[in-house]
This record gives sequence, C-alpha cells and structure tokens, in this order.
Amino acid sequence: MVREGQSWGTLQSDHGVRFVPLSLSISMNGKLIACKRGCQAIMDTGTTFLLGPSRHIAKIQRLIRIRPFGSLQYTVPCNITSTLPPLIFTIKGIDYPVPAQAYIHKMRGQS
Repeated sequence: MVREGQSWGTLQSDHGVRFVPLSLSISMNGKLIACKRGCQAIMDTGTTFLLGPSRHIAKIQRLIRIRPFGSLQYTVPCNITSTLPPLIFTIKGIDYPVPAQAYIHKMRGQS
C-alpha cells in the first residue's frame, strides 16, 4: 500500500496494521513516474499486489500497456513482457529494481 505524504518515522499503527513510514519513489526507464515528492509505503512480503493512489497505478499501467481482463485483473501481451523495463522503487536513496518477470504473472496455458 502506498500513501502520499510522510517520509521516515517510527513504528506506527493504522486500523491494526503496523508499519514504518518510508519515503519512496518509483521510476521506469530512468524517469520518475510516481511519488515524485515521496509516498508513504507499507511493504508486505506476503502479497503479490501493488496498491497505491489510482493516478500512480494508472500511470504504471499505461507504461506497461495493460488491457482489462475481468473486473480486477489485467493482461499484458506475452510478446512484450521480455521487453518491459524494471520498475525501480527508490527507498532512502537505494534503488530496488523489480524486473517485469516479477511484476507480470504468466497465466497457465499462455505463451
């Protein structure tokens, strides 16, 4: 989950979820694409979802050329997956690249 605002801080709790506010930004192809002034984030290694303010998520979706599939799912043409650049999450000045193979899930029976 990503929220606009705060940067680093101490352990906090919101609706029973404990988190440490981080200041992060997201880039792709060397360009800052989301959270230009930093966003508050909750890192959850137990989920495969990227949640955030709709305008940031919509921009990422446009850049990776998604197509709607059902009510809450999207598809990316298989032939472009290998050409997609990594999403880079920058936290406290350190870049954490996430390759397309990690943010695109290949469905069974698809090539």
